[in-house]
Amino acid sequence: DLKKKNLLESLGFSGDDRMFALFLSPSKFTETMIKEIKLVLSAIKDYSEEVAVCLKFHPKTNENDISQITELLKSLIDKHHTIKDFTGDDYNLDLVLSSEAIIQKQSTIGYMAMLTGIPIISYNILDTEYGDDMYKILGCSFHSESTKELKNNLIKLDDETELRKLLEQQKHACKRFCLETDSPLENFSEVVSSFLAK
Repeated sequence: DLKKKNLLESLGFSGDDRMFALFLSPSKFTETMIKEIKLVLSAIKDYSEEVAVCLKFHPKTNENDISQITELLKSLIDKHHTIKDFTGDDYNLDLVLSSEAIIQKQSTIGYMAMLTGIPIISYNILDTEYGDDMYKILGCSFHSESTKELKNNLIKLDDETELRKLLEQQKHACKRFCLETDSPLENFSEVVSSFLAK
């Protein structure tokens, strides 16, 4: 709890703010992609003007797109923060753990959320031609294919029954798609050693 409070405050939020983290994985955005992000941010604003939004770009995203999307964020969400630099997996995990939910299209950060029991809201509202149904296929998110569905999915975050169902879906998806291990390097070494021994 203290680490979460410190992280939120480092982003310029209050320690008890409800933060949503949006992880944007493209390095280049089309007009349609930006339009879709606007729809997502508008839905969040309609859900609650009290929430804080941290928008995390892929480190290779070009500056023009970052500027355009950041201006959009500023115009719609009062409490906001943008991260554009590479911060590493540990920091990404801290962002996930400090979030009320993560909102994304298909970022692999969703695996961190699944493993740690943080709700995922995924979306594929507009045809962006960007592999947008990954978490729908995995069956581990409140998936949204319209702004109406997105707004309903945000409301589900306040429903304990719906949240329990989602967390069960995430546990099931983890069993099917995640490899939990404390030492991937050791496992990798064992595989390489057994291959070389043949």
